[in-house]
Amino acid sequence: MKTEFVEIQRFRQWWLWLILLGSFLPLAVSFFRKINREGVSPEDFSFSGWLVYIGINAVVFLFFLALELRTEVDSKGVRMRLRFVDRKVIPWEDVQSAEIITYGFVGYGLRLLTKYGTVFNISGNKGLAIRCKDGSRYLVGTQEPERLRNTLQALTAQHAIAFKDTSDPL
Repeated sequence: MKTEFVEIQRFRQWWLWLILLGSFLPLAVSFFRKINREGVSPEDFSFSGWLVYIGINAVVFLFFLALELRTEVDSKGVRMRLRFVDRKVIPWEDVQSAEIITYGFVGYGLRLLTKYGTVFNISGNKGLAIRCKDGSRYLVGTQEPERLRNTLQALTAQHAIAFKDTSDPL
């Protein structure tokens, strides 16, 4: 089976990395200054607190570094995976309609109970809105709407789904 459309998105927002580094760097600098000036003993409670805080910040930083949204669209259906968080597979038999839309800000990551249903989003305001036959709805953001549009147009001939494009012209 050849995958028709694959897109991998990662967090690239400069302000997110500034916040993550900004919360980590001051404490790390303070920690290394204390070690150089006073030395640290294992019984020093503030030393343990610093280690815990630095460790938590490092884990959060690495989490965002490794987090990715993978979208695959092929003859079997649509697969969305937000690494470490959630994944969803929607076979074409379950799809009532699919459309590429331009949407307002919904937040980043996995969003539940929005007007778009369940949202998988890393950045941007264009995405694939899917309405299933059971009434559930999904939205997956894309940075490549033109390529996704071409793939969906080719697949609609093969599957009984209603595809429409309501996004702004690219």
